[in-house]
Amino acid sequence: MLGSSEGRKTRMQPRKSLHPAAAGLAVAAASPALAADSGAVTPVVLLAVLLGLLVALVVLALVLRTRLTRSQRAISDLTGAVERLTQGDLSLDISGADMGDAAALAEALDRLRLSLRTTASSRDYLSQVIASISDAVVLTRIDGTITRANPAAERLLGQGAADLRGQALADLVAESQRASFTLGDTKSRTRETSLVNVAGEEVPVSYTGAEITADEPALRGYVITARNISERKVAEQRIRYLARIDSLTKVPNRMQFQHLLQRAIARARRGDHRLALIYLDVDKFKEINDTFGHTAGDLCLETLTDRLRSILPDSSVIGRLAGDEFGVILDNLDPARNLRAEVVATTRLLQETITEPLQYQGHQLYLSTSAGIALYPTDGNNVIDLIRNADAALYRAKRQGGGALEVYHPDMNAAAVERRTVRGGSWITRPGRQRVSFRGRDPEDARFSFFGMRVARDLRPCLREGQLVL
Repeated sequence: MLGSSEGRKTRMQPRKSLHPAAAGLAVAAASPALAADSGAVTPVVLLAVLLGLLVALVVLALVLRTRLTRSQRAISDLTGAVERLTQGDLSLDISGADMGDAAALAEALDRLRLSLRTTASSRDYLSQVIASISDAVVLTRIDGTITRANPAAERLLGQGAADLRGQALADLVAESQRASFTLGDTKSRTRETSLVNVAGEEVPVSYTGAEITADEPALRGYVITARNISERKVAEQRIRYLARIDSLTKVPNRMQFQHLLQRAIARARRGDHRLALIYLDVDKFKEINDTFGHTAGDLCLETLTDRLRSILPDSSVIGRLAGDEFGVILDNLDPARNLRAEVVATTRLLQETITEPLQYQGHQLYLSTSAGIALYPTDGNNVIDLIRNADAALYRAKRQGGGALEVYHPDMNAAAVERRTVRGGSWITRPGRQRVSFRGRDPEDARFSFFGMRVARDLRPCLREGQLVL
């Protein structure tokens, strides 16, 4: 028995250096042999085996728990990183974190992060470029619904980008301009329209539109760039105003007056009614300028215009035809009435009103006007004839002195032709006659140089067929 026990002790000695758990397993494995040798297992040995198994299981569980905890932590970190990526936060770097078995996934996710950051940088740069453009930029879907607007568009329309998003761009176009409004233009031409801001005001703009093509239907649409041209429209309106209106008296200038006279003649022809043209000239206006200065002269012209406006009906037209010459159109006159008498009475009233004293720097200025009258259609049925004949009547009135009035008569044409001929300096002598140089305006008081001597005489009897014969 001793030898048998010593043999067993000898066989058990090498296992003393084993880990307790391993020793338990060894004991358990050796228990059948012991049972075979001894034929029975003591309770102590069985308890040792069970304890060894329990320790081994605990250690294994701890190892597995540690690995599982690390994996869960790595997965949690990766989940957090993905959530931050979906929220647009691309600053988290997870490439250097301890991810254990998820390290490969972490590296792949970090590469995705870097790629997204590059894409986001390009997108942000493009957004900054669009935001910095001074012109309004609006992106729409293919149906014209607004998807994006830059700050310039917000200022132009008076609405924020969030408010504009989802609205139809055509609804922001002025109703009078919607028929001609188009989003896409293959020729990229610049068009003009009017947009309505949040206050309901129409804002004139020039715009261009282009189609956005993409493989994905959701990305297709249009891009519209618009520029506020309100200042340009005001400048154009000012230019048109100055081209038609006299800047001093604020009445139509000669070109616009002739245009309005043409329209009045057309209306009279269609409506079978009459009109009158009154040609006014300020008497001795040059003396006012020379004595009191051009400021006084300008004040006289402005006052004359205001006085004409105060008397004449709204349907009449007042125009400044020259420096001190004005025209008045009396429209829609009844042909059944005595037009000549009525127009003469109206002209007399105008002249009397104009003659009222004018105060200028302590001085009283007295204005007087001479007037010539021509009636449509008896004295002319077109603009040229009416103005020419009214001017002829005015010339006859001027020769009578200040404040005179004359109604056109066909006999005045001869004097008018003579006056224009004299003013043009077209008088010449017949062959063999002496040459006379004309130096005046009126043939009755003109001075001539004849063989070096200055003479004054009425040369109208010497006028034959446009030639001066002595």
